Amino acid sequence: MRFTFYISCFLFCVLHSSAQQPNNSVEHNRTIDSLLTLLKSDRKDTNKVKHLYQLSFEYRQADMYVEGLKYGHDALNLSIRLHFRKGMADSYNNIGIIHWNKGEYDKAMEFYFKSLKITEELGNKKGTANTYNNIGIIYWNKGDYDKALEFYFKSLKIAEEFSDRKKIANTYNNIGLIYWNKGDNDKALEFYFKSLKIREEIDDKKGMAMSYNNIGIIHKNKGDYDKALEFYFKNLSITEKIGDKNGMAATYGNIGNLYCKDAQFGRPFKKFADARIYLNKGLKLSTEIGTKEYIRNAFDGLSQLESALGNWKSAFHYHQLYSLYSDSLFNEKTTKQIADMQTKYEADKKEKENSILRKNKEIRILQEKQKEEQQRLLEEKIERRNRLQYSAIVLGLFVLFLGIFLFAKRFGKFTEHRHYRKFMKITEVSLFISFLIFFEFITVVLDPYVEKFTGGEPLFKLILNAVLATIIFPIHHYLEKKLSGAFIPGGGNNSGVGKYLIAFGLLWLLSNTELKTFEQLNNRTFEHLNNRTFEHLNI
Repeated sequence: MRFTFYISCFLFCVLHSSAQQPNNSVEHNRTIDSLLTLLKSDRKDTNKVKHLYQLSFEYRQADMYVEGLKYGHDALNLSIRLHFRKGMADSYNNIGIIHWNKGEYDKAMEFYFKSLKITEELGNKKGTANTYNNIGIIYWNKGDYDKALEFYFKSLKIAEEFSDRKKIANTYNNIGLIYWNKGDNDKALEFYFKSLKIREEIDDKKGMAMSYNNIGIIHKNKGDYDKALEFYFKNLSITEKIGDKNGMAATYGNIGNLYCKDAQFGRPFKKFADARIYLNKGLKLSTEIGTKEYIRNAFDGLSQLESALGNWKSAFHYHQLYSLYSDSLFNEKTTKQIADMQTKYEADKKEKENSILRKNKEIRILQEKQKEEQQRLLEEKIERRNRLQYSAIVLGLFVLFLGIFLFAKRFGKFTEHRHYRKFMKITEVSLFISFLIFFEFITVVLDPYVEKFTGGEPLFKLILNAVLATIIFPIHHYLEKKLSGAFIPGGGNNSGVGKYLIAFGLLWLLSNTELKTFEQLNNRTFEHLNNRTFEHLNI
């Protein structure tokens, strides 16, 4: 999410109360000292509630949230004991605003609705208008823009009834933000300028700074970076003068983010350097005042900056912090994680790198094991298939040989039969084909062992297969002779054509089964000669 989108939440730091806002930090300190003095002599009555409330308000204006919450709860507790309902309503609203400034939206909403319930029961329309506006802000933060507009217009209606110009200006500003979020820049600018006009007329410095910032954001979205910077620096000029740390932190972030974006089109190194300066200023100030939203936005901007510079590890680190702070805005449980992550970052950097390497190694080992398992299963599948095929071949050969002998035995008795010679030829050819199949089967079965014994050398494989062929040939000749002599009278002396057929068949099988062997041998020889040639030439 874009840095400026969240930075604009700064514009909502409208502190709705009847107390007069001091103009600078010196006045804040004087007012705080005076109130602390009064509290020492105050009795525990409604006056003390008012002083406690005002003291909490002043600390809140000075961005001192710890002290603001302490005195805010003191005012609330005393109001409850005194049954001072207006004091309760004001205190609930004040505490809610402090939690909102800290980015604790759920807590803020809880206190706002407690305040709203009492102000509506009391008929306190101004207090109700303030709370409507603050509830609208929370809905805006959560992205429920329609619900936010509903509460803003409720607040605006009451403010117009009382001609509360400051409240009207604040609400115009907030309505403009909603339209900006909806992508209607023209409608947003209309309400921003309405708000700015009133704020200039009543000399509301802080309000003017807010309007300048929002108008700058619109120009930035339109791609007019020079105009955007003009309004951002107008904002910064005011916030620095009045000591508005919240506003300063937000504007530092906006300027830093804009320089980072503008670096793509301007002078990258100078713009990136300026971006880093302002983003770090914003982060430092946001950390001092404890504003989680601005801290988160600063981390987002730094992540984008490091990414643009190609510093991926730093970019990833800042993005992690940004994500955790985003979660912490609605989930306080992650606060400890963020603190631990920041303090341990440098110390754990090396360990994180090692962890990534270990994980990558584990993944590789796991992948290798998976491949090995897949290979094992595949080999088992092939082995089962081969067993079935071998069994089928053996059975087929057995049936084929048995058929030949039975055929020869049956027709060998009919030597005078006119087709006797044809039967003899059929018997010889059948035996020839059977031995071809048998030879091919033997070579397939023995091939793994031959491969292992010869080390894959083509010449040795060729010699072994030739030896196998020479063994098969005499066996065939012997069986053919026995077959002719036993079942066919006079056949034992008949040389027949079987030996010529088997010789031709074996040569044919060798020529086919060893063709690749010759090619491999030739390729290896050629490669060896080429390598020797290149070595001599020093190429």
